[in-house]
Amino acid sequence: MDKKKSIMTLLKIGFSLSILAYIIWLVDFKEVSRIIRSADITVLIIVFFLSLFDQWLGAYGWYSLLRAKGISVPMRDLSILFFESIFFGFLIPSSMGPDAIRAYNLSRKTSNATESISSILVLRAVTLLSLYTLAILSLTIYYDKVTDKRFINVVAGSLILLGTAGIVVFLKPVRSVISKILTLFGAEGLRNQIEGLYSSFIDYSRCRRALTISFSLMFFSQILRAVLSYVLGLSIGINISIVSYLLYLPLVSIITKIPVSFGGLGLGEGSLIYFFLKAGITYSEAFTITILISLINIGIALSGGVLYGLRVLFSKETVLENKRGAKSV
Repeated sequence: MDKKKSIMTLLKIGFSLSILAYIIWLVDFKEVSRIIRSADITVLIIVFFLSLFDQWLGAYGWYSLLRAKGISVPMRDLSILFFESIFFGFLIPSSMGPDAIRAYNLSRKTSNATESISSILVLRAVTLLSLYTLAILSLTIYYDKVTDKRFINVVAGSLILLGTAGIVVFLKPVRSVISKILTLFGAEGLRNQIEGLYSSFIDYSRCRRALTISFSLMFFSQILRAVLSYVLGLSIGINISIVSYLLYLPLVSIITKIPVSFGGLGLGEGSLIYFFLKAGITYSEAFTITILISLINIGIALSGGVLYGLRVLFSKETVLENKRGAKSV
């Protein structure tokens, strides 16, 4: 099983590197350099800090879900944990990497692994729901502006697949089969944990206020990202309608969830360039806006690394001060 998993990982890495190599091979770097030099630095800085705020909205949505379950974690600590997970998820590209890190670190703070994992899963589900909601609304409102109707198939197909998988997983017969298999292999502890996770996840259906807040924040976050990308495009002279961003960015996010690449690397960039070309801009412009969006994402990840470094540094200083105080006594 491990060998098969390693082969699949290598294939995904190869696929990602192949797409990136092809993207770079087509680039006119002189033209890209000219476009970047024309960028408004002030606008780029503003977009970066608003992107940090956008990520903080995700942390607050998570905070709302935890409070609904009576889990008290200070918003400041949760925000730091959220940004640190982005940093470590960036170092280990994986669609579930940041979520796993959040669940692990939160369980250390609350000593409740089940509730920690379920809060992450619910936040992921709410984020996906907001993403699909925006994609469907955009495709419905701006249907006549969709030049390639295959976009609709991508949204519809993935939505049906995810919806079916979600329903199947929570069917009682399926849960019963999973429970029997685990019992058969003597994994009662794991079975109890999964059952607890099921119960905790289902309990969230009664936390309507928290779900509404989280969904509203995530939906606003998706729109904000489209607006910020639009402003980013304007800063380098790309004058396409904001409609293109509202249409294509949700589609790119959905496509990167397809498990054929390494953490969406290459697949996201390639899809974004493809859609921007459909909007009528040049390859150099499409490449530049894609790179700027990627650089901002890298900057956000690095900010999480800075927070982690500062937290470790201050915790060490606190330990040293306590030791000095103990010696003086």
